[in-house]
Amino acid sequence: MPRDGHHLYVMGPPGVGKRTLVRQAIEQHVARQGSERSDWAYVNHFAAPHRPRALRLPPGRAVQLRRHMRDFADDLRTTIPATFESEEYAAAVERLATEFKERAEQAVLEVGEQARSQGLVMVRTPMGLSFAPRKPGSDGSDAVLTPEEFAALPEGERTRLQQALGEAQERLVRALRGTVRLRKEHADRLRALNRSLTLEAVAHAVDEVKAEHADLPEVLAWLDAVRDDIVEKADRFRHPGAGEEGGDGSGTDAATPVAEIDLTAYEVNVLVDAAGEDGTPIVTVDHPTVQQLVGRVDHLARMGTLLTDYRLVKPGALHRANGGFLLVDVARLLVQPFAWDTLKRALMRGEIRIESVAEMVSLATTVQLEPQPIPLALKVVLFGEREIGELLQEVDPDFGRLFRVVADFADDLPRAEPLQGALARSLAAQGAAAGLLPAGPEALARLVDHAAAPGRRRTAR
Repeated sequence: MPRDGHHLYVMGPPGVGKRTLVRQAIEQHVARQGSERSDWAYVNHFAAPHRPRALRLPPGRAVQLRRHMRDFADDLRTTIPATFESEEYAAAVERLATEFKERAEQAVLEVGEQARSQGLVMVRTPMGLSFAPRKPGSDGSDAVLTPEEFAALPEGERTRLQQALGEAQERLVRALRGTVRLRKEHADRLRALNRSLTLEAVAHAVDEVKAEHADLPEVLAWLDAVRDDIVEKADRFRHPGAGEEGGDGSGTDAATPVAEIDLTAYEVNVLVDAAGEDGTPIVTVDHPTVQQLVGRVDHLARMGTLLTDYRLVKPGALHRANGGFLLVDVARLLVQPFAWDTLKRALMRGEIRIESVAEMVSLATTVQLEPQPIPLALKVVLFGEREIGELLQEVDPDFGRLFRVVADFADDLPRAEPLQGALARSLAAQGAAAGLLPAGPEALARLVDHAAAPGRRRTAR
């Protein structure tokens, strides 16, 4: 019944074969109609790294995408260093450095020429560039007037030179401020050059991966985001200690060594492989804790700090059973803290949201990963005794809305010929499965008599 709320509660006394019969029935159903299952994977959400993106793929394609992205990273570890080590890149950087150096020098020279026309000369002091009254030399060179020579000048000339000194100093300050703007422009153009070259290096590799997954729009959109992120962060593929004009002053930046290029942000965390290890559509949970049901986010301890990212998201039983069937013992489920409420929320929302017990009880105050919820479509089968089912029906209104289908295994059966034969065949099959010696007809008849003894009978329901 492909409708919400039509989950199954199987009730009856222990040992009557509830799980075996239900599993056989599900296997027969799957053999006739199949199951609609998908691969699921988490990938980096570059705009919000704390909220990893969930990708839905056809069975087997998540592992394929993971393999392609690993090959993609290996290719970039070769092509990116080669790009930044090329002679073309070094020449382009050198041209940029020369251009902006000449522009900065030209601005200062223009200030100096204007000052010279006003009878001043630019001098370099321990405090930087400055101006002084000029005394033309006999050889055509410029010299600086001594204080005595300046004092001997007419008062009007001294006043004019002092005013010219102030104006020249202001023009020099503006020219030096313009040099700061030139440095920023230089840095921007250098970053643009790095992005352009990185785009050339990465575009072909991204297009190869996109060609393998052209039928998956969500994957194509994520691959575009991968390309944009690599181009945006192109500067990280150079030595972090290198300046804009190179650490050795040569005007070039050395490419980051291959081993230092971190491309882990572009890996694929395969959560469910529907065509491989998670291929069975029937999942049994023996220890139904919250983490076993909805998954968890692991952490790594480094330098006294707990770190995590989307690659440490681990699946739960709901992920593995998504599109199929989940079998759970209700008594074990109810004794686990928050497990029953977590399962109900997942079924009512129709999505798997990874939650931690620490967050539920407000013990976690740090920023946690919030993986994108995964749509949930499965059937849950709860096994339990009749009394537990009746109690849940009475005290929990959600139980009746979610588990509308009830299978009741009766305590007693009438002693009719067909049922006696079926019981005998079942006993013989169980003995063979347990590796026991085969029971003869008289032994099987005796077991049937024993099961029907007055002291062992209960009132039929």
